[in-house]
Amino acid sequence: MLKDATLEDITIISLVKESKITRSTFYTYYHDKYELFEDLFLYICINAAEFIQLTNIPADNEQWLALLKTNYTDTLQFLYDHQHVFQQIASKSRLSAIRKGIELSKDEFIYRLEQFNYHPAINKEYVANFFLSGLFMTYELWISNNYDVPIDELSIQLTHLTVAYFNLTI
Repeated sequence: MLKDATLEDITIISLVKESKITRSTFYTYYHDKYELFEDLFLYICINAAEFIQLTNIPADNEQWLALLKTNYTDTLQFLYDHQHVFQQIASKSRLSAIRKGIELSKDEFIYRLEQFNYHPAINKEYVANFFLSGLFMTYELWISNNYDVPIDELSIQLTHLTVAYFNLTI
């Protein structure tokens, strides 16, 4: 529906009609359409995070860099492909969903850190929070700036930031 109308133009009646549910069913789960779209944004954030695959670092650093860049490129492409959703959601709602997305992604991120034997001097929860919040807020900035940086360029920048953050050799 967001491809054809703005969030303001979409009514609860049109939502329930399109989804073939009753209004009472809708209100069982959501207070209003804004809450629904905040959940939609969260769903997209979680799916975007799935592209971040931290695996054992290949012996060949160029393979590792290529893997990171591919993951970031796939994530950015996913976000770009769903820009019709992001354009409809207020920045405040996006920030709320980002916080939820970080919380939901944190345990998996910590698990992946442990998989490639990364043992920071500080608590891994802080490492995960710091990295994920920076990453998610970078995505938010890119969305807010109307995708002003080409996907390939931003994926290269994110790759280099990740390499620097985890003190990887390239």
